[in-house]
Order: sequence, then C-alpha cells, then structure tokens
Amino acid sequence: MRQLGDGPGAEVRLRALQQFIGEGGWDYAAVLATHQRLIPAARVQRVAA
Repeated sequence: MRQLGDGPGAEVRLRALQQFIGEGGWDYAAVLATHQRLIPAARVQRVAA
C-alpha cells in the first residue's frame, strides 16, 4: 500500500490494482516451457563458470 500512497483514494487504487492483477491471464504451458528451457541452460552456464 505504501507504493500506492496514503491519503484519499488509496484504498480505491489498491482495489483497482488487485482487480487488474486478478484479471490477468497467464499461458501456463508457455511459462512452464520457457522455465524448462532456461533453467537447464542456466545450470550449465553456472557449472562452466
């Protein structure tokens, strides 16, 4: 809440932000595929370093 500020309208802004985040959709299959692709590559780079 601190980042949204205090004072008049702070609660309204917070509720609007919560609604915005709640309506967002993720393509979980794409997120998982990206994760599975990047994590092994990061491990290889870390071991090689």
